[in-house]
Amino acid sequence: EVLMYLGGCYEESGNMPLSNQAFHRAYQADKQNPSACQVSALAFLREGKTDAARARLKEAEQLGQPADPGIALGVAQALHQENRSQESAELLQAVSKVAPNAHKDKGFRKLAKSVEQATGAPGSLAPPRSLFASPAFWWAAAAVAVASGLVCRDLYLTSHQAMFVVNGLPTPITVQIDDREPLTLDGGSRRQLAISGGEHKVRVVSPDALADEAGFAIESSRSSRWFRQPVHVLSPTRSSVVFWEETVFSDKQQANVDPGFELAVGRLITSYDNADYLFREFPQSLEVKDTTKQVLKSRVDTADFGPMGLVVGDPQQLRNPFVLDYLEPHLLFGGGREALLRLYTNASLQQDAMDRAYRFLEAHLEEKPVDLDWHKTFQSVAALQGEADLTARYERLLEASPRDPSLLYLRGRLESFGQPAAQFYRRALAVEPSHARTLAAIAFSEACHGDFESALRSVQKAIEIEPEMPSAADLREELLIALGRYEDLEEECRQKLQAAPMSFGASVTLMTSQAARGRVELARQTQESFAETLTREWPDDPHELGKRVEEKLLRFSGDYQAAERVASSMTDPRLRNSSLLLCALLNGDPARAEEIVQQLPAHQQGESLLWCSLVRATAQDPEADAARERAAALLETDGGPHREVARLFRKPPGSLDLAKQAADLELEADTKVAVLLLLAENAGDQGPEMMRLARRLNRMPSDFQPLLTSALSAYDQAHPSDATE
Repeated sequence: EVLMYLGGCYEESGNMPLSNQAFHRAYQADKQNPSACQVSALAFLREGKTDAARARLKEAEQLGQPADPGIALGVAQALHQENRSQESAELLQAVSKVAPNAHKDKGFRKLAKSVEQATGAPGSLAPPRSLFASPAFWWAAAAVAVASGLVCRDLYLTSHQAMFVVNGLPTPITVQIDDREPLTLDGGSRRQLAISGGEHKVRVVSPDALADEAGFAIESSRSSRWFRQPVHVLSPTRSSVVFWEETVFSDKQQANVDPGFELAVGRLITSYDNADYLFREFPQSLEVKDTTKQVLKSRVDTADFGPMGLVVGDPQQLRNPFVLDYLEPHLLFGGGREALLRLYTNASLQQDAMDRAYRFLEAHLEEKPVDLDWHKTFQSVAALQGEADLTARYERLLEASPRDPSLLYLRGRLESFGQPAAQFYRRALAVEPSHARTLAAIAFSEACHGDFESALRSVQKAIEIEPEMPSAADLREELLIALGRYEDLEEECRQKLQAAPMSFGASVTLMTSQAARGRVELARQTQESFAETLTREWPDDPHELGKRVEEKLLRFSGDYQAAERVASSMTDPRLRNSSLLLCALLNGDPARAEEIVQQLPAHQQGESLLWCSLVRATAQDPEADAARERAAALLETDGGPHREVARLFRKPPGSLDLAKQAADLELEADTKVAVLLLLAENAGDQGPEMMRLARRLNRMPSDFQPLLTSALSAYDQAHPSDATE
């Protein structure tokens, strides 16, 4: 096969001697291969060796493969030119049997008429054209032309290429290709059709949300069409993952084998030069004549693991420029939307495509019923994009549906302070007391105000109503640690790990709980068990889970320099920079941390500089005030609670409402503690009240907890009368 392919490449480049040589070598390599017999016949024909060419065609026939119409026609032409018209007529008859409609080709008819005249049998080879006027008689086997002895069957192969139309969505789609009849594909199905080379158009007719028209090209080399099995895969909605892979069949493992693999995500059209198996698995074994040789086979198929499986297996796909095309139709018609939206936002951030994400999400805001995950993601993206009238947008939505509990909840999420947010949450629960997302939002608000018991009751009620709510599950685990209910949480984690030993989340939560109650050695055992399982079950570890767990354990142990060394070895720049930033802060090196901040995405820099300013303030660094102002300047551009933090930083010292406003901020517990610490120094007699809340909130587990504990201790030493809790 390689030699035949090589011969075709030489032919395309115009090097006929080398092409002929490669074709003859292909025959010598495997005389039982009928295709090798055919190409050797072609080479003999081009060399003017008519009898040798005819003999090769007979060998192919004896091996069960009829003479190739194009090559046979070329041999017939040569025989006729050598005044061997009767032999030419016999070969033309053979061509007619293989390709019954060959008479429609001008080259065939011209040669046939000349042979008829020479043999005295007019009409025997080329019946009148009127018999073949019907479209049903279009040449179904090959269209051949003869030019200077070179035979080309390319016309037929070009116009009859195999294309599969695939649908990677769970919902049916209807598409139209060029002017053909519309084609409906069920969810996850495919259809095969023949298509010609060149430019084409495909239009998605339904569903309406995916309606679109796009152009695509069918391209393949002549050598591929002649001697291989090219295949094209069209995904009109770009919702499929198409892959091509090779495998080696051999009686023993070959050390020099490197099978190929290609993955195409979100592509409209993908083309492959060769595929032995189409949309089916490789066979378990092959029978070969020579067991000392290895046989390389290939296949094309679509993956069935879905978007989550794609990214779990290869996190680098989030940087694939086609992955947004792939995720968007799945967001509209796939399942597991909350997780997919996180993937989509992450990919958009990594590809600097937040404008696109904003437009895509905005286009579907008016759909009913209200999709909470969709709107929450849009609110986050809009805030990152700096939309000034986000609150006004949701006020307008509420005006149209004033008693919609989902819209009331979404409107409440936009408030930066707890009291105004609670008004919307109460209105939502008045309409629907079991609105799970509102209950979870109330739980978050109660948690960031230090009421952990109430927060736990609220979040558990929300989870009972909507069990698949990851953010609520995470909050519940944090609350159990804050309340000191370690045994309950750790038993849950052990049960999860028994069912799924590679659960990263359960392992980290178990380690966090063990470390929180001072059992670092138990946390080490948990880390070692996870690392052992990971090495055994997933040695590639594309998400660097092993390093992440090891780095976390080292921080629990207080060995921040060792943790920094592990962080430095991470290959994912996002993971590496966030871990290095944390280690620099815990090591008390704000200058190094500020250098790392410059490498972070813009939306992370404001809060990161907030932590840098806290480290400087704790160390009584003269640059602390300037660092806080730099953080405030960036936080102000973030919008939401971060903007309010910047405003609080700029209030005059001792402002009467400073403690009240700071306490009412809807912020993550650790960030809120940092804000309270930075404000307390200039809060006058409001400082003790702020510190009481800060100490309570610091019970919530956080990567920054050691830093916050150190800052609280420093404050207490400077203000011993305030340490009253």
